Amino acid sequence: MSKMQGATWPAASALALVSMVAGCAVGSVRQARVAGLARYPEAAAIIVGAPDGNASVTGDAPVSAQVATGAQRALAAAGVASDRGGAPGDHLTLRFVVIEAIAPAAPGLEATDRALSRARSWIGLAGAGDAGTAAGRLAVEGRLYTTDRREVGYVRWEREGAPETLAAEAGEESGNTLARLVAERRRDTADRRAGDERLLLTPTPLTLEAGEFVVSDDELLLARIGAGLSRRVQIDFWAGGLPIPGAGAVGAAGPGIIGVGAAGAVVLGFFDLGLKVRVLDETRVLPAIAVAYDLLDVFGLGAGGAGVVLFGNGAGGGGFGVVAGANAQFNVLTAVAGKHFGPVQVTAGTYVLDNHHYLPQSAAFQAGCGGAATDGAGASAGAIPCGSSYARLGRLPTQVQPFAGAEVVLGRRSAIMVDALVREPIESSIATTGVRWLLGWSRPRGFLALDRVRVRLDLAVVWLFEGADRASSMPHGARALPLPWAGVGFYFL
Repeated sequence: MSKMQGATWPAASALALVSMVAGCAVGSVRQARVAGLARYPEAAAIIVGAPDGNASVTGDAPVSAQVATGAQRALAAAGVASDRGGAPGDHLTLRFVVIEAIAPAAPGLEATDRALSRARSWIGLAGAGDAGTAAGRLAVEGRLYTTDRREVGYVRWEREGAPETLAAEAGEESGNTLARLVAERRRDTADRRAGDERLLLTPTPLTLEAGEFVVSDDELLLARIGAGLSRRVQIDFWAGGLPIPGAGAVGAAGPGIIGVGAAGAVVLGFFDLGLKVRVLDETRVLPAIAVAYDLLDVFGLGAGGAGVVLFGNGAGGGGFGVVAGANAQFNVLTAVAGKHFGPVQVTAGTYVLDNHHYLPQSAAFQAGCGGAATDGAGASAGAIPCGSSYARLGRLPTQVQPFAGAEVVLGRRSAIMVDALVREPIESSIATTGVRWLLGWSRPRGFLALDRVRVRLDLAVVWLFEGADRASSMPHGARALPLPWAGVGFYFL
């Protein structure tokens, strides 16, 4: 990552197409979300209240009543209905609004028409076209409120058919969905946001939600596909190639391992398959903790006598490097903890880089390679090539790389972040400062559930630090070397 790479129209178009296609939600529950509820003791129970007086309600009263009855039945079956008759202050309140209640044009449909109606509803085209209008339609929204009237949950349900026959089912499915999400969010101290499983170069202890899917690209060459397998487990695949054109230039491979060109031009290619598990949920007292394992294979390294310094113990002023023209497999173990303090999240953890390989490897390692950093004695190590005068190693020694980070949420759509790979001496550390924006839609568009798509935009600066050099032909004091960073990600919730 030596220069900022500009986005191209083909790449942007491809990502936009993926976002639209993969943003299709299926089923009658078109959207559902619940905020973090740890600070709301009333989240132990839910009642179904009267419709919001400020809402515009269409449809007759019997349909609304059946929706509420179905929802109350589902909440009772899930064990979250209030047993105190709605006494103030001990429950959340679920209020429904009937958005559309259109009676079918004919009393019954042929078998083929019924099948087509179900298919339209399943893919999100309920009510589309003349056939959809003739079949009738029911659309319902439910909003979940705290005692102080803060909205902490939302659900939208749509299906073709006669409203009076669908109303109870709409309430039951909506109630079941919200009951499940409330149970999951009851101990969460912060609201979930797209992209909050990572900062810039380091992870957080959060994982992608079950069924959540992400496609991202940083610097055009660091591609990632990730998916939430369950509430606590996510899988990631990283791949790319990264040109590092000269001494001191920086690149990132996989989950955040950093390389520095030691001399000459270096091209670093890699693929990475990772599994991340959240082993402890955050509470009001305890932090969240996650662990991860990544299989990282780095290949196509270097040209001529060039090499790549992998940041870890000793990499600043004479560490370990991979010589040119080889591939190497690493096991990357990660542990990270994080705690929220209002809108601020603080994280800390470590990478462990292990070279006990089980994929074919043709790497040669050398001790004594150095990046653009100080050697700990106040003198700049400059760029020490991986030459023949340095000791060759059959296997890279296990390295430990601590990291720390923080995020400040500024609003629903923006946050500022910092993270750092912390080293000794401290001036050989790498730090980032950046801004994140989340863009998206609030409503579906036809069968495209664009309200489930979020676009993450990151703009940041990666900071390297170079020690003072008074003896060279161009003497200088200690200085920071800023390098730009940009990334985009599409999250399908």
